[in-house]
Amino acid sequence: MVSFSLVYDILRWEEKEIINEAKKREINLNTLEIKNVNFKLDKNVEKSLKEEIFLQRCTSSTRRLFSTAILEYAGGQVINNFQTNLISSNKLLTNIILLKNRIPAPLSYVSFSEDSCIKSSEMLGFPLVFKPIVGSWGRFVHKIRDQYELKNILEYRSFLNSMYKEVFYIQEYVEKPCRDIRCIVVGDEIVATIYRYQANDDFRTNVALGGKVEEARLSDGQKEIFFKVKEAIGGEILGIDAMEKKDQILINEINSSVEFGGAAKVAGKKIVESILNYIVKKGKR
Repeated sequence: MVSFSLVYDILRWEEKEIINEAKKREINLNTLEIKNVNFKLDKNVEKSLKEEIFLQRCTSSTRRLFSTAILEYAGGQVINNFQTNLISSNKLLTNIILLKNRIPAPLSYVSFSEDSCIKSSEMLGFPLVFKPIVGSWGRFVHKIRDQYELKNILEYRSFLNSMYKEVFYIQEYVEKPCRDIRCIVVGDEIVATIYRYQANDDFRTNVALGGKVEEARLSDGQKEIFFKVKEAIGGEILGIDAMEKKDQILINEINSSVEFGGAAKVAGKKIVESILNYIVKKGKR
């Protein structure tokens, strides 16, 4: 008999909602706090979890990625899988996949030294957006107005302890209408679409930073782009963020452990219900 487990490191609002809804519906959903688990890596691990489905909800991209690798090696089905988590947790890898699949995205440059980054900025032009290739909640994402600001950011960044600090990723600054779009896809269904509005004078639209939300109504063409992203990444439950630029949308980021507290203000219980419906249906296959 297939069993279901929710994998987490921090019990956020979203995980609590999934657990509570599963209890209401009498779905036997186990919880696995990954920080308290010790995996013995030997030949007996392989295929030991082949009858289990894991809903991967770790906040830390590092924990999410490597715990998924172990669970899959042990035979478990993980939503989302290792490949999806690897790509979506890295903005550079995401950009490459989008380009390969002819999916519109902001113009970006990547460099591997400070001097090369400065040259890239001259080609891209100011203002621009400086991003770490790994990270969430808008942390260390900066709008850079000129070379003086860029050099200050580069100096500050040189003191950070990050394995990716020698990868310099800059992106065009998109003049958008003070908002972006978040689309939540579960299986083959779009279950919620929202506009996330900037908080005060912050150019970032993250709800975690105080951004406001409202329902977004998408055209058929826009929906087609989001489905194309889902197919390209290979994910099962995704949050896809896009920006509006004149008459088109540009895919900005993809979240494999998407926070949906903001979207739930618009969609209500539909998101959590769709997630549970999906994993239960998967267990019956």
